[in-house]
Amino acid sequence: MRPLLLTLLLAATASAEHARNAGDDAVVSASRGSFLYAAEPAHFAASGQVVVRRVSHEGGLLWSETYGRNQGEEASALGVTEDGGVVLAGARKRGCFVVRWDAHGRQQWETTPEAHAQCRPAAALTDAAGSAYVLVTASNGGGGFDAVVLAFNAKGEQRWSWRYPANGTVYARNLLLDTRGDRLRGFVLRSAGGEFVEEFFRLDLDGRRLDR
Repeated sequence: MRPLLLTLLLAATASAEHARNAGDDAVVSASRGSFLYAAEPAHFAASGQVVVRRVSHEGGLLWSETYGRNQGEEASALGVTEDGGVVLAGARKRGCFVVRWDAHGRQQWETTPEAHAQCRPAAALTDAAGSAYVLVTASNGGGGFDAVVLAFNAKGEQRWSWRYPANGTVYARNLLLDTRGDRLRGFVLRSAGGEFVEEFFRLDLDGRRLDR
């Protein structure tokens, strides 16, 4: 019989997929090796907090942590580090947040990288050196939105940022690390003639574009 905790987490993962298809990112999840990870709203917190869990495939809860600064935090992207930790990114009332925990659930760092009134992460990941990369949709001050990649070192200090070069509105979609582990591949939606066109880009790990 499947353990209850595992059943609940798998149900949350299925709900997350349904939520993404419906345009609601209240629950985000990922897996790596024999472990499952999920972040969801802390329903007991009126002002918005997030609960992050690491669970084994056998159903054992390894750790559970709550994050929030009473700013309406909502998780929208979750990445798993090579050593079993978690990088979580999301939106709050003013801007975004990025938080990292180690494999034992100890918080290593947190940061608020963007001061935009509207900012929402779409993807988060880490490389072998422990650097974190987050792709966000951010307001550009002109009434539209841009897709921006933010890079942080293993201490949570911002290394660089890169904005997708396009006129009009651009929405962040996804960010991947290639199989060699030394390049980023990102996907965006750009408004063009009343329609949205999917485009992609490649960057090296220092923020230089490779596909021009």
